[in-house]
Amino acid sequence: MKHFKSIITLVILTITFTSCSTDDEINDVNTTLIVGEWEITSLENNTTLDLTVEGQTATSTSYGTGSNFNYTITFNDDSSLIANGSYDYTVTSSTNGSEITQTTSFEDINTTGNWSVNGDQMSFTGFITFQTDNQIISDDINPGTSTITVLNETTLVLTTDLGNSEISGFPEGVDYNFEGESIVILTRVN
Repeated sequence: MKHFKSIITLVILTITFTSCSTDDEINDVNTTLIVGEWEITSLENNTTLDLTVEGQTATSTSYGTGSNFNYTITFNDDSSLIANGSYDYTVTSSTNGSEITQTTSFEDINTTGNWSVNGDQMSFTGFITFQTDNQIISDDINPGTSTITVLNETTLVLTTDLGNSEISGFPEGVDYNFEGESIVILTRVN
């Protein structure tokens, strides 16, 4: 169960930083407003996962929120980024009428990578390492894009359409459909 929990946790983190958005409306963003140090002050995910195995379908919906944030992201003017810190993530999932709530602590999160902006789309690539349930997990952050829905001197809001996310780790013969949205709110530190 702990291994499964770690896989789900990695999927959630990876989706948060790597999901694709298909928003057709493109607005120009002043990237100089992005450069600097930001702290995450809010993280919310709403998802629906339909799994089909040997003709049987199960649907799981979940709502997750972050708390106890001590997590900063620095966007450098050379398009590199560094993020580190910790936070707790509580998710309530319902699968075929059965509900469960879990809180996972993400500690010693260290991310290095790159960022870019095209219109209102912010893309990320890089590498992430973190500790959860006394396990150290490392993974590449696959190229992904979020929509900048708010950007000013003090606030950056990134909204990610999770519907185009690819999830790895399912055994052969498992079909899935994954939909959802992630909203991350960052507040400027300096």
